[in-house]
Amino acid sequence: MKGLMLKDYYQLREGLGLTLCVLAAIGAGIAFLVSPWALAIVAAATLSMQVGATISMDKAAQWDRYSATLPLSRRQVIGEKYALYALLCLAGLALGLAAGGAAAWLQGRWAWRDLTLYASVALIVSLLPGSVNIPWAHLWGEEKGMAGLILSYMASSALVTGLVLALKGWMDMQALFPLLAGLSALAYLLSWRICPDRIARKDL
Repeated sequence: MKGLMLKDYYQLREGLGLTLCVLAAIGAGIAFLVSPWALAIVAAATLSMQVGATISMDKAAQWDRYSATLPLSRRQVIGEKYALYALLCLAGLALGLAAGGAAAWLQGRWAWRDLTLYASVALIVSLLPGSVNIPWAHLWGEEKGMAGLILSYMASSALVTGLVLALKGWMDMQALFPLLAGLSALAYLLSWRICPDRIARKDL
């Protein structure tokens, strides 16, 4: 697993600096126009999305064929993408919360309520689409994989919006969003548990 993550790190490191610069530029505007805590959403979603690029690069390099000659199971290769996605999501969340917290403190807008709300939304918009687009990207080609990525974010947004509209009269938003974040994490863990085995069997 460590070797697989190192491989993906080498694939991403050249573009990582540019990604962080773009993230900083976009995040700076959002921090002042919306809320400093919105940086957590942007950072978590942006960093975790990089896993899709590694899957595309693996397909272009025919890594799946090469990895079949290594002492690695197909399930381990796919499972590593889930582990990397989760790590990048958490790294982005931590980075966004740290930067957002600093900006909120400087603006005199620090509030635990906002921290909890935006952290929950960050997990929702990262983990829920990830539970779909990782297996989708493995099963389909690059073009369909990109379409699946876009559709997963659209479907996740529509689902969460529908639930919020349906439940906002019954639950406080401060309780609803952490609940949805927990369900998103559960969906991601179930996808991680189920999909690698099924994709591996399909590839045989």
